[in-house]
Amino acid sequence: MNEALIGVIIGAVLTGGFTWFIEWRKSVGEQKVHLREKQEETYLRVLDVLTRHEKCYRERNVIEEEYEEYKKEFNDLQSHMMVYATPAIYEEYYKLCNDIMCSYINIKKRKDREKISCINADKIEKFADKIREGLGIEGKVSSNK
Repeated sequence: MNEALIGVIIGAVLTGGFTWFIEWRKSVGEQKVHLREKQEETYLRVLDVLTRHEKCYRERNVIEEEYEEYKKEFNDLQSHMMVYATPAIYEEYYKLCNDIMCSYINIKKRKDREKISCINADKIEKFADKIREGLGIEGKVSSNK
């Protein structure tokens, strides 16, 4: 009888341990999926904000409402970037924002603005390629020039 009781106890402990292990692995997997989804959402917002950022500097007469919406989105994105973006993407994002802003300073001619716009669009596409690569998504957005 003692042997049967010991067998039942050992069986219960093994079953409990195995169940805990399975649940723990499931939880870890769910956390990874959640973090990946948050990172993907953040990167989509990054590309949206960069596109708006470029537009606000390209077009001198952006309506105030559109500019305020862009500014709010830009500021709101900062905390998401700090948490979910890789350090390389985080650093490159702010460098690209600065490059875009600086590229339009003192540009007066429409033709020059259009040329700068094409250069900036290419930079944004190459940045999107880096994001895709970091997420493990095959293919490129930019044309290989």
